Amino acid sequence: PRGSGKDNNDSAKLFFTLDPMVHPLFFAPILTYLFPKTQIINGFLLNDPDGNPLTLPFVTSPVVAAATALAGYLGFNPEVDSLDGANGAFMLQPPSGESFSVPEGFVPSELPSNIPNPTVEVIISHESQRLAFLTPFPAWDGNDFIQIPVLMKTRGKNTTDHISQAGKWLQFRGHLENISRNYCLGSTNAFLDGEVGVVELDGQRVQPWEGGLALAEQGWCIVGDDNDGEGSSREHAAMEQVFLGGKFKLCKSYARLHEANLKKQGLLPLTFVNPTNYDLIRKGDKISVLGLATITQGIALNAVLHHQDGSTDTISVNHNLSSLEIEWFKAGSSVNWIANRAA
Repeated sequence: PRGSGKDNNDSAKLFFTLDPMVHPLFFAPILTYLFPKTQIINGFLLNDPDGNPLTLPFVTSPVVAAATALAGYLGFNPEVDSLDGANGAFMLQPPSGESFSVPEGFVPSELPSNIPNPTVEVIISHESQRLAFLTPFPAWDGNDFIQIPVLMKTRGKNTTDHISQAGKWLQFRGHLENISRNYCLGSTNAFLDGEVGVVELDGQRVQPWEGGLALAEQGWCIVGDDNDGEGSSREHAAMEQVFLGGKFKLCKSYARLHEANLKKQGLLPLTFVNPTNYDLIRKGDKISVLGLATITQGIALNAVLHHQDGSTDTISVNHNLSSLEIEWFKAGSSVNWIANRAA
């Protein structure tokens, strides 16, 4: 055993690291008897693959991982076991290849080493709850953000685990719609006297993802406290806000990785020039962000806070987008920008 860990429910997990050319045959019968649940074998370290404390992830060489996948069961030993093919049983041959010692050196190239084949059709079952195609996020429409409702004003610590919880939700990492139902379930809402994981919409308490979808057509934003998004580098904490219709985030400050992920997903991460302006945001407020057509690296923007009583406050907000990241924002995401260049 390499060690043990704890999930959010403090349920013990078992992890095993195998020697690169040792297969899991030695452990499979015992573990299958003791834990008749899912076993996963990977050619790279995969910590906490699905949030299930009884799931057993094994780490081995890519060769053994591929052989096990072809066989379809964990106890397969490629050195002695055969596979059934169209022409009968056959054995997998040990891999071989040329040495990396190339006398003339490697040839530099700007092309990726594995170019996708556009003629290959990828099929995902419509009934799948764990996988779904990812639709490109919409590009910026060229207009300022005008009177965007504040869905939630988070207070205090708001880590990526508060924004996009782990545990059982990790099984939906390949299905953005399903995993988005965990959006901000752990976030403290300053508008609702510190209630956690709820927002108010038309006088009703609903979960944040429900409120986000209801406001998706006009868009919405989140106001946050210091070091928003600290913790893991979980990209879903950024992707879910965009998927649910979020336009921007306005916080006192961000954790570096979360801010980078927001930028990559085309969502505008803003900060208060004066952090005390956080206190100006009231329940029911809407925010306008002006000057987006001329957004420039290093230049602050103006934002107007529209209060329910008809009054307004104008404040300055910062962004630290580079010229390239501004292009990502305009394209709708870094992936969109890459796709546009390749088109």
